[in-house]
Amino acid sequence: MTVSTDEMRRIADEAAQATVREMLTAMGVDMSSPEKIIQAQVDFAYLRRSRRASERVAAGVRTAILAAAVSGALTILWMGFKMAVTSKGGG
Repeated sequence: MTVSTDEMRRIADEAAQATVREMLTAMGVDMSSPEKIIQAQVDFAYLRRSRRASERVAAGVRTAILAAAVSGALTILWMGFKMAVTSKGGG
């Protein structure tokens, strides 16, 4: 029995579609209608936006913490410098 290239493509396409549908269904995506698929896409887009927003907030918090640490270190150095200068001048 010889299988043509077109027949092999058709079989591979059907197998791929069945596998993808099975995998998405296992992940909880309802594949029963185009509306359900679009809703899943909207949900994924929302998750992506939420993740990006959360990453931006985390970056802002890291920047604020770093700025506070640098500011504190510079303040301590300045106070030490002032004390050193003041104690030398008064003695």
